Amino acid sequence: MTTDRRRWRGAQAAALGVGAAALLWSTIRGRGKLQKPEELVSSACVLTAALLAWRRDTLQGDSGTTRRLAQGMACGLMGDLIMGRALPLPDSLYVPAGMVAFGAGHIAYLAALRNLAVRHDLRRRSHSIGALAFSTIVAVSAWQRWVRNDQRALLSYAALGYGLLLATMAGMGLGLALEKRSLAPLAAGGALFVVSDLVLGARLLRNLDFPGRDNAIWLSYILGQTLIVWTASREAEQ
Repeated sequence: MTTDRRRWRGAQAAALGVGAAALLWSTIRGRGKLQKPEELVSSACVLTAALLAWRRDTLQGDSGTTRRLAQGMACGLMGDLIMGRALPLPDSLYVPAGMVAFGAGHIAYLAALRNLAVRHDLRRRSHSIGALAFSTIVAVSAWQRWVRNDQRALLSYAALGYGLLLATMAGMGLGLALEKRSLAPLAAGGALFVVSDLVLGARLLRNLDFPGRDNAIWLSYILGQTLIVWTASREAEQ
């Protein structure tokens, strides 16, 4: 790795370190429960890491993958602000608007993963189809078991549609990791995103509750975002 690359990676690591420190402080301040301001800070720090990668690649004349990463994480932060009720919206619109924001982020991530596949010549259809089939089956089965609520059918099926989009992103990441082992953290990030969404959906639609539930939702989500951004931005420069 060249000195210039080390500097950019160091800057990304510093941004992510600030986010981790914010969450640690939040746990202390909230006596074990994460607080919303620090959660949003950690999300902004992951976006900062994505923006740094985009800037790095822009200077090198090749910013397609990291531009999509930054767009995806920007949508993620917007979704966090919406779901955290930091933006003034009618109560009935918070969840649907959050789904739209996160869904747009997943579409941007899909474009980034496609760019990585082309860049590294990862084109084995058997891996891609198998991974997508697996992630789709898991998503539908989990929705059926833990999220579906026919008394709130509209939101329930909207959650299924969003979950399938997320499963597509996670499945594509898994398919790429099956061909290139260095992408395994990216696949893990997609899986963590699925877990976070599943628990959140079960909380919203089935009143799922267990000790540390909200912490589990956020930590699996932000770690998933971090692994996606860090791994994809690293692979984009190779």
